[in-house]
Amino acid sequence: MPSGSPLPNFYQKLPSQKTLCKGLLISFVIVSVVMSLHAFHLFQRNEWIAYDWMIKQKSKKTPISSDIAIVLIDDASLQYMDSLVGRWPWPRAIFAEVIDYVSMGSPKAILFDLLFVEQQSGINSSTENTNSDQRLAEATRNAQNTFHAMQFIADREDEIAKGYLNTALPDVFPSRFALQHSNDTHHRLDSTSSYSTDNNKSPLNNYLIPYDSLYQAAKGIGVVSINEDSDGVLRRTALTHNYQGFNYPALSIAALTGNDGTAPGTPNIQVLNQQLFADNTPIPTDSNGYLYVNMHNRFNTYSMSGLLASISLLNQGEVENLLIAPDEFKDKYVFIGASAIGLHDLKVTPLSNNQPGVMVHASTLANVLQHNFLYPPNPVATFISIIVVSLFTTIGILNSRLNSIKILLPLLVISCLWAWVSWQFNNNQIVHIIPPLVSIALSWTATYFYLHFTEEKEKNKIRQMFSQYVSPAALTVMVDQYENYNTAHMGTKEEVSILFSDIRGFTTISENIEAEVVVEMLNYYFSIMTKAVYTHHGTIDKFIGDAIMAIWGAPIKTEGHASHALHAALEMIKQLDNVNQWLIARHHNPIDIGIGINSGKVILGSIGSEQKADYTVIGDNVNLASRLEGATKIYGCQILLSEYTYAQVEDIPCMIVDLVRVKGRHNPIKLYTPVLNSTPADNNTPSEIALLAQQAFDAYLNCHWKEAIHQFDKLPNRALGQLYVQRCREYEHRPPPQDWDGVYSIISK
Repeated sequence: MPSGSPLPNFYQKLPSQKTLCKGLLISFVIVSVVMSLHAFHLFQRNEWIAYDWMIKQKSKKTPISSDIAIVLIDDASLQYMDSLVGRWPWPRAIFAEVIDYVSMGSPKAILFDLLFVEQQSGINSSTENTNSDQRLAEATRNAQNTFHAMQFIADREDEIAKGYLNTALPDVFPSRFALQHSNDTHHRLDSTSSYSTDNNKSPLNNYLIPYDSLYQAAKGIGVVSINEDSDGVLRRTALTHNYQGFNYPALSIAALTGNDGTAPGTPNIQVLNQQLFADNTPIPTDSNGYLYVNMHNRFNTYSMSGLLASISLLNQGEVENLLIAPDEFKDKYVFIGASAIGLHDLKVTPLSNNQPGVMVHASTLANVLQHNFLYPPNPVATFISIIVVSLFTTIGILNSRLNSIKILLPLLVISCLWAWVSWQFNNNQIVHIIPPLVSIALSWTATYFYLHFTEEKEKNKIRQMFSQYVSPAALTVMVDQYENYNTAHMGTKEEVSILFSDIRGFTTISENIEAEVVVEMLNYYFSIMTKAVYTHHGTIDKFIGDAIMAIWGAPIKTEGHASHALHAALEMIKQLDNVNQWLIARHHNPIDIGIGINSGKVILGSIGSEQKADYTVIGDNVNLASRLEGATKIYGCQILLSEYTYAQVEDIPCMIVDLVRVKGRHNPIKLYTPVLNSTPADNNTPSEIALLAQQAFDAYLNCHWKEAIHQFDKLPNRALGQLYVQRCREYEHRPPPQDWDGVYSIISK
């Protein structure tokens, strides 16, 4: 881009009011579309994918909870017990021994993620099985801190299940295991769902509960119903489950509902609230009453086979080499669940497609104990983020100058959005990322389409207006910055330099040769001279017969436009030799040209009629440049420039030519010409020649005719020197009047 351009940067500092209005309109449409799609949950699947990835990354940095231990019935445990008691299910007495052994370590609670529904004696009424059921119930009662599992389900009615649906739980359940309310506490957990899952909105109409003697002996009962999302992934869980008007705690928090170490009592929501709401702040559940589980990837986990082997060693009197000592469970919440594939308790979670369900309960309890909750997405934050990224993307693209920036800016916005969402997630705040991402993508696309259909129209307008005036490089700059030029037809006042060039005696030349030769000659001449103008950042205003009019400083503003104009004029004189060689080769006479240059304020715009208009400059300074071109014949100089142009030229030595008064101007103007002969016969440098001319002209103005004649004789420009020698001799014979100011009047154009 030429120096001095009004847009040296690829991006404007502040968007214009017009750009803001465009951006607001586009963003309004995009935000409306995105919010509508979001309201219909069309982004939910992708939102879950992003959520799963972030929770997986977050879980890698989550430390192991020191308050929780998990005993897993894994495949090794099934193999270990197969030779001892046979295939699963094992006798209940085995779990009684597990309770007894773990209780020796004084855990806070023992929680079974296993359903002991019907009595084994009901399946096989042997004395051994009956004693096994009783043994588990007794161990549960003796431990005083054991919690068993129940499950609510949504059954379909058929001939067999018809009589079992919507039946009430035993009377002891609402009175002993349902959360009882207190009048002086928050009841945030009352509004839980009485439906099975988000995926299956069937009402809960049936249940699976421990056998009678077991639930009567249990410290509490926890619900192990699973809340999977519609894609089958378990991300959220209900802390309480409503059945026929009563709320029952999930297994994950059952031990927090009044665990005072006494015999079985009534779970109290006030006690639970004290655990959950230490700062009197409601637990962050979503609109359905579900808690997003801040999944833990690791716990203090033990294999049931190791635990049973330790029990066997202890029964044999071995206390030194126990694989798992009871002290491992001191002051811990001990979950007992299954991870063996054949026991069908593997769940799909964000962390794994085969994660033991008990780890979800353990993660939920860890969230509660550590008050490390994930906060559900805030609809207001989602709405604001959609607006902000859309506006930033749209206005940013509209206000940028380079295509590379228009491409990179949305990517930058996406990066910032992802960084913000990740930071929020690491601070336990879930943020919707897909709607803002879609907002960025749509804003990006819509703005590009808008620019394509509007910018291209304006760019074509610029191309049509300026393609015949400026160089291809300058046209490219103008098209890229079309906003600055699409009002060129309206007219502005600009500081420019104007050049007029004319072929000497071309009328006579054209009369003596055929028309097609004239056209060929002019086309070749104009091509060479146009290239000289373009090389020095000029604009061809028009061709007038054999004359050329060019300007600098507009339409592309250029610093040093006067110097560029003079350099172009010198290049034209240099290229004139090539033109003359071309003419001589075709048996034509060589030509000479005169060039006039002036600098000043002009009116710039597209001037003409509706049928025909030209982008041009008009004004008194344009007329002066034209008169200077005509005056080159008088002074025998190929180039004349006004004092206004000379004042802006520093790199080319120029000598004074005359002080003149042109038609239409009252104040006299000094004329200069560049020193073209750098190696005159007397070996003076261009600067010395310019000084010599100034001394000669000063002597002329002071009426020192002999001295002036002597100095003018030394000038390398013989035509100019002879002109002044003749003037001085005339003034010697016929002195000028007393008020003579040395000004020469140029009447003709």
